[in-house]
Amino acid sequence: MRHRQPRVVPAFLVYLASALLMHTNPVAPQTFRSGAVSGYFKLEMTYGVRFRLQDRDDAIIGVSNGGTYNVNSDEGNLNYDRGIVANMVMLKPQLSVNWKNFGFFASGYGFYDFENARGKREIVDLSDESREEVARAADFHEADLSAVFLIGEMAARFRLGKQTIICGEANFFQGAKAMNNLTAALVTRPGADAR
Repeated sequence: MRHRQPRVVPAFLVYLASALLMHTNPVAPQTFRSGAVSGYFKLEMTYGVRFRLQDRDDAIIGVSNGGTYNVNSDEGNLNYDRGIVANMVMLKPQLSVNWKNFGFFASGYGFYDFENARGKREIVDLSDESREEVARAADFHEADLSAVFLIGEMAARFRLGKQTIICGEANFFQGAKAMNNLTAALVTRPGADAR
């Protein structure tokens, strides 16, 4: 019986395929104007997959499940074996409309995780409530009305509604992140970013 040698793909083909699959150009927002009304609409779509590359770690499996760890903290470890643990698409729309010195801005997100939506897991199936958190969700990041007025010779902008407060970027001062209440679970999903 002859054994076939595995085919070796040249490194440059791997690099070329990676570059083509991972390189994307952002699409410019779709702008519109009708008389005094102007604005833009932007829709970002991302797709991501998360893999578990190692077997379950016995050091973080609960005692009653055959390990040495707290039984209340091991479901994530037990429920996901090697392979795909998340397979999701995320949409992030933005809409901005301006009329004279008034404006409206809204942004949000929605995602669907194909892997977790079915709810069947290795040990403990996801409840309906858990699936709502893990497999699918949608919410507004921002939705506000704004107005720009002149106070003396200076322009002042007033915003009313749900909005993100930007105090600059800092790695050591986390005050703005606490004020904006960014969901850590959302940022760590495949295909997501921290904006």
